Amino acid sequence: IVVFAERDLDAVRPTAGGAIVTRVPLTVDIPEQPLDPVGSEPPTIVFVGSFGHPPNVDAALWLAGTIFPRVAELVPEARLELVGHAPGDQVRALARGAITVHASVPDVTPYLDRAAVVVAPIRIGGSMRMKVLESLAAGKALVASPRAAEGVEELAGEQLLIAVDADEMVDALTSLLLDPARRRGLAESARRWAESNLGWERGVAAFEELYDTFGGIRGR
Repeated sequence: IVVFAERDLDAVRPTAGGAIVTRVPLTVDIPEQPLDPVGSEPPTIVFVGSFGHPPNVDAALWLAGTIFPRVAELVPEARLELVGHAPGDQVRALARGAITVHASVPDVTPYLDRAAVVVAPIRIGGSMRMKVLESLAAGKALVASPRAAEGVEELAGEQLLIAVDADEMVDALTSLLLDPARRRGLAESARRWAESNLGWERGVAAFEELYDTFGGIRGR
């Protein structure tokens, strides 16, 4: 049995019935060059996700309806961009004023590049989020909910900010929008961590070790 997060090992082993349970780390493409660690003006918060996935719809509604209005009171020039595949009527209706919805774009890189902050405000569902790992690999300042940060919780404060509720989400986003130097520091730390931990070589090595284990079992 293969799991991708350390916390899943303890959860799965008691019910595995003696089967081998091992962790293979998730990997992502590491861009040759990081994206802009600060972003461009006006300061923009970007949320990327497929809007055919209910947790992303819930996150977009919460972000646009509850979080962003409070951020905009403190940072009037702030913008919010929701970027993703197949936004339904609920998500499309969020586009107003400083909020823009970009549907089914061919490449999310330009939106991430100009983002001051990338946000992952997932409240429901589970498992590690590839978009979180991709943002770290791209070298962007990232604010995530505990759900979105599952599997990388140990990075809190150094490579990303974790916000447990609406107040913390507003505070984290606002503080980063107002502090380009802090955005840069968080983004550069995220990129360094990703280069050491998310490359495909690490995943390949883990699978090779797993196959070697199978070979040893067959040889007994």
